[in-house]
Amino acid sequence: MRIPSSEAALQATILRWLRSHGGWWVKYHVSGKYSTAGVPDILGAYKGRFVAFEVKRPGGRLTKLQAATHKKMREQGKASVFVVDSLDKVKELLYTLDRRERA
Repeated sequence: MRIPSSEAALQATILRWLRSHGGWWVKYHVSGKYSTAGVPDILGAYKGRFVAFEVKRPGGRLTKLQAATHKKMREQGKASVFVVDSLDKVKELLYTLDRRERA
């Protein structure tokens, strides 16, 4: 599989795949006075669970604000917040969530 040339292209690829495989998914845009920095790039509802993906290029790292925000989200319970650098990683994570639900 060809690796998208930018983080934005990778986000678009992941979002297209997610939308074609169930659940509800949206790209979160940070802009304006009512937005919140540090929120993951892609937010969704998948099989009764809140799921969020922070998309990074391979080797990319979270900022301190992103790490703190993701921690707060997880502490609320039932939130699955992941950092991903490929569509394959997203597929693997959703497959794992599906297996947990069936167990």
